[in-house]
Amino acid sequence: MRAANGLPAYQINGALMAAAQAHSGYQASIGTTTHTGQGGSDVKSRALAAGYGGGSDVSVVENIYSGMNASPQQAVQWWQGDGLHLNTLLSTRHIDIGVGVATAGNTVYYTLDVGSVAGNPLPAVTMGFNRPGFSRHSTVFYISDCYSAPRWLNYTCRPGRPNSVDDCCNL
Repeated sequence: MRAANGLPAYQINGALMAAAQAHSGYQASIGTTTHTGQGGSDVKSRALAAGYGGGSDVSVVENIYSGMNASPQQAVQWWQGDGLHLNTLLSTRHIDIGVGVATAGNTVYYTLDVGSVAGNPLPAVTMGFNRPGFSRHSTVFYISDCYSAPRWLNYTCRPGRPNSVDDCCNL
């Protein structure tokens, strides 16, 4: 899915895997799907506690899903159908990934964490490929160029104008 959108694959990260697995286990233990973890923790604090970033500032976001006998495909399909969760799958601000799964009875709990560490370079992304309404082009920008735009939320190119970083950052 990421490749079909001109994005590099996420890199599996052990700390994010541990954080995601622990959170799936927590959700299964309480029988509830929630972004709030044990002791009121959030995704960033769980990732840091698992060692993500080695003490550097990090950005981490999370997708969760649960269902009766839910498969990984069902979780991903549900995330693809929701804009906020799809942004996590297609994020250009994050390069690392960790996933976790746990069961309680017939209910399966999935957690997907993606993150980036401050100071680590983000990959170059060729945009415009396989995105509805966008022309096919081969312009490459480094996503770190978009960080200078304070309103930058998610990378998208404006149709027919892939001429500058500003044209390819969601301003």
